[in-house]
Amino acid sequence: MYTSLVNDVLAKYAYDASLAGLDYVFSNYDRGVHFSVSRYNEKLPELVKKVLETMKNKKLNPARFKVLMEDLKQRYENFYLMQPYQITDYWLGYLLSDLAWTPKECLAEMDTLTVEEVEAHRDQLLHGVYIEGLSHGNEATSLLDLYEKLLGSHPVTLSEKLTERSLILPKGIVLLTVSTLHTFIGSNFVYKLDVPNPKVQAYPELAKPSG
Repeated sequence: MYTSLVNDVLAKYAYDASLAGLDYVFSNYDRGVHFSVSRYNEKLPELVKKVLETMKNKKLNPARFKVLMEDLKQRYENFYLMQPYQITDYWLGYLLSDLAWTPKECLAEMDTLTVEEVEAHRDQLLHGVYIEGLSHGNEATSLLDLYEKLLGSHPVTLSEKLTERSLILPKGIVLLTVSTLHTFIGSNFVYKLDVPNPKVQAYPELAKPSG
């Protein structure tokens, strides 16, 4: 919800940014937020400054919060109306992740979520920050300095850093999960290969259908 509110404010700048040859992405994932900018170097600092200032904006719009909340709620309610491959891909990621939530769990939280709680979450999220990124080009160093200056956050310690983990499948066993809650046709398979040779690891990718 926090990233949706930020992107909603930035929407009025998105068209002008695209005309200036600039691209940006601000989204969430299970361990934080993802922010990237690209294209023409000389204008990138201005775009980065606008996005970071919007991220830190102290007051979120309650009216837009209600609208975006209803939109997000509808998307969760329509989860099983997606294409079968999208549903199975989601559940595959859910089963192999150590930190994930189901659409049902998200819907339950939305019933009581308030804009004040989103603001509190934003403040807590930006209080201590670990920045991990890749920057290249003429403005590479100055952009990284700009992130740290505008966010003004405290660096997190190594123990506070959230590390992305994936659950390891036990050897010699087949795990089967069947959903009987909704009717859709779809399946997904995971094969774990314990081979150190990158060439051998690439073989399953070659077996994937194209298109």
